[in-house]
Amino acid sequence: MAASYHARSNSLPSRQHPIVSQIDENLNRLRASQSAATSSSIGHNLSGLQDLHECVDVLLQFPLTQQALAQEKQRKMVEELLDGSLMLLDVCTTTKDALLQTKECTQELQSILRRRRGAKGLANEFRKYLASRKAMKKAICKALKNLKHIQNKLNTPGENGAVISVLRDVEAVTISVLESVLSLISGPDAESKSSRWSLVSKLMHKKKVMCEEEQKANEILSAEAAVRSCIKSEDMKHVENVQKELQSSELSIQDLEEGLETLSRRMIKTRVTASLLRTKKMVATRSNSFPRSSRQQPLATEVNEHLNRLRASKEASTSSSSISHKLNGFQDLYDCVLPLSHHALAHECADELLVGSLRLLDLCSTAKDIVLQTKESASELQSALH
Repeated sequence: MAASYHARSNSLPSRQHPIVSQIDENLNRLRASQSAATSSSIGHNLSGLQDLHECVDVLLQFPLTQQALAQEKQRKMVEELLDGSLMLLDVCTTTKDALLQTKECTQELQSILRRRRGAKGLANEFRKYLASRKAMKKAICKALKNLKHIQNKLNTPGENGAVISVLRDVEAVTISVLESVLSLISGPDAESKSSRWSLVSKLMHKKKVMCEEEQKANEILSAEAAVRSCIKSEDMKHVENVQKELQSSELSIQDLEEGLETLSRRMIKTRVTASLLRTKKMVATRSNSFPRSSRQQPLATEVNEHLNRLRASKEASTSSSSISHKLNGFQDLYDCVLPLSHHALAHECADELLVGSLRLLDLCSTAKDIVLQTKESASELQSALH
């Protein structure tokens, strides 16, 4: 342990520095709770992971940290970590989508159960719920495989500086927490079938008693089990139990959604900071001027064309089709801007532009949430009208 601290002191702020101590404490707490399997304990880990990423973002602001990451020998590792962080953000999005899908199914079934007073004729509705859960679990299996791929890359041996070692530790713990969230949503079967690489999944696969105990503390799986038991029964008591479990499941999902949304934003912020450090290094020996080579001139022209079209459409129709067309135009615009961005980021305003892009991502996420809420309300109203 002493040797580890000594190695870190060569490229990190002093071990007495509060931020270094906080990172170590957060890492140790999260490692100690890797076997968490209940919604409350996993929610607590999400909160701890948010704090960890916030500390890392602060760490990346230190000049000593920036100097360490700017070294040429660290370039490959920095690139790999940035690629890994992007994949983790994708997994985080998949996890949020899985939670949203589960919540929509839960709310729809709750609405149906509230409207129908008897237990007859509900079997088909229960089967629809289970079918939707089955489809969602397939997406989770794919996400778990992606986590395994990132984990395998992290396990590749190599010489790492102290800063890189800390970032790798943070990425490994992030993988563990996201895995636990995905396993909570889908259940141990999906985890063991898709990855078979976690010690926890192997234990859950071998010991049915442990599965049963964890299911009692997993509101999502408890609701699914209640639905399964109610399919062949027309006992009203079973239906009432399903309603109770679905309500608990929805509350649990809501807490996890909020934790994942905050974590996603913290991860984006940390990635932007790390990307800025890398980009500043890349453009250090390049010209700050706008590209003038014959190869890059067509891109600059294309950017201007996209900008002019989007500006001209400001006063156009506000129908959903026209707005969708504008969004497609934005996608094309950003595809053109990306190859040119490295040449512009040497300017003094680069920090402000990246901070602005982070705020735009937050607004985009908020807009997406509003659209999803509208969709949920429309679906619930359609269900009530049927």
